[in-house]
Amino acid sequence: MKTEIVRLNELKLSKYNPRKISEEDLEKLKKSIKKFGFIEPMIVNKDYTLIGGHQRLKALKELGYEEVEVVKLDLNKQDEKKLNLALNRISGEWDFTKLNKILSSIGDLEYTGFDESELQKGLEIVPLVLSFDFYLVQKDYNKIKDYFIGKDRTEKLKKLIKLGKENGISQVE
Repeated sequence: MKTEIVRLNELKLSKYNPRKISEEDLEKLKKSIKKFGFIEPMIVNKDYTLIGGHQRLKALKELGYEEVEVVKLDLNKQDEKKLNLALNRISGEWDFTKLNKILSSIGDLEYTGFDESELQKGLEIVPLVLSFDFYLVQKDYNKIKDYFIGKDRTEKLKKLIKLGKENGISQVE
């Protein structure tokens, strides 16, 4: 395994790559790259077939980049595809308590990939605010999510705490 600088036009897209990116997420990615630079090398095979970094490549091209750092591997095509899937699939999961603390401490969501509309919809905020057991959050999601839509979360949080206590849950962050 070695790293090198490669011209973007030398990279070959892997036609099998199953990942795609929405225009909205692409804009978030480009904004992040503008702010922090390109800090994570792409992964390529010996023939410069892109294994990991398809969305970043698209963003870099739109931003006018000409070169990129890559990690160059020597894999057979079957292992190349397996690594592509692994890079796209194995990503861990959120520690929602820590995520909530980070989001609360940074002041705004700019450059994070998160946006207020996601939080307003309750897509991430439900497990962020409460240290509910994952199963219970999934089970009672429809009851819980309504409490997080809108700007006045204080009253909604009080109602949610009450709902949690009614369901035998007392540990609230």
